[in-house]
Amino acid sequence: MSETYSPKFSLALGTGVEIAVDKRIIFEPCINICKHVGSENIPFLSRISSHPDTHIPAGDIKFSIDSILGSVRHIREVITRCGLEKFFGHDANNAEAVLRGKLLTAGLELDSGKIETAAADLHGIGDLWDRYSVAVEDILLRGLSPKEILEEQQKDTLDLKRMKGAFNYLLSEERDHLEKRDAYRGLEKKNITVDLDVDKIEKDLNGREINAPTGFVTNFNLNETRNDFSDRIYAKNVTFRARVDGDFFETEIVDDGKGMYPEHLDENHPENIKMREEYKQSGSGRCTYYIFSEGASGDAGDSKKSSGIGLSNFDKRLVSIPSAELRVVTRRRRVDDETAEVTYVETEFILKNGEIHTSTSECANLEDKKFSEITSKTGTIFTLRLPLQDKK
Repeated sequence: MSETYSPKFSLALGTGVEIAVDKRIIFEPCINICKHVGSENIPFLSRISSHPDTHIPAGDIKFSIDSILGSVRHIREVITRCGLEKFFGHDANNAEAVLRGKLLTAGLELDSGKIETAAADLHGIGDLWDRYSVAVEDILLRGLSPKEILEEQQKDTLDLKRMKGAFNYLLSEERDHLEKRDAYRGLEKKNITVDLDVDKIEKDLNGREINAPTGFVTNFNLNETRNDFSDRIYAKNVTFRARVDGDFFETEIVDDGKGMYPEHLDENHPENIKMREEYKQSGSGRCTYYIFSEGASGDAGDSKKSSGIGLSNFDKRLVSIPSAELRVVTRRRRVDDETAEVTYVETEFILKNGEIHTSTSECANLEDKKFSEITSKTGTIFTLRLPLQDKK
């Protein structure tokens, strides 16, 4: 018996479609593909890329390649069927294109008997698969109702190795691709640091698990880190770090960019209320600056604003993980149009136990700043805290 998942109640909030498909068809097979292909065929191909002289029949290699390509096609069909294409286009389209290209090229080389060349084509396939699969998992999660996401969350834990692989790809091939795009012309000069020591974190976990889905957590951190790569943020330094803090696993993204104004973190800020009313009357333009609403990211004067798809509804989706916390602190420089007076506006956003609290303060001198953790003149820190649990 099929169930209908309405956008009003679904984690696909904002897709504008209704999904009328059995959950088992939508979710479980594709998630299993992401996990099992990653634990079986991908390591096999990774070993071949590292040791092309291994005496493994070309037919076995070709079988694994064809199996992965078939899985990728199936996942794309399901995502299209569920009306989640725009999320796929934002989060996974480029990774899928590179993945298919590597696999198809390697397959052709194998057909020509060029095993060593095929092995070279498969270089980095493990990190690429992690990048692709965590995005796909998160996209599929958007098609589940809050009740179902709770069920999935209760039986899923964060896979740190897949998170690490996805970040490896972001910092290597994906960064190279982004540097060629107009919105990322300054990326080459940015100082990007990722502190994700899996061995240390696993030691600090001391037998405990991170109580959250891998795709949901990893894709959020990837999207926000990638946002900081953009020229419009004006960040010279971007840092992602992950660690265990007591009974929580914590991720933190720090940038020294231009920061955000209060309306970016307060859904009911007067500016956003005014914009929503104007949007209702005109039916066009932007309807909010709130960063967790689709299409809202950026400033009024941005010529190339972000789509906002990557962070859309993260505030509402996070509520489905009990005890999870999100804190955002930011500092932005403001210049008065008439007096040219410079002040610094600081805003704090806290999502905890399903409730959101925001506060704002303003100072004329940085010596009077409220948030000392922002060590640069302006900047932003995203901190996500996820509960730990004993292994079942």
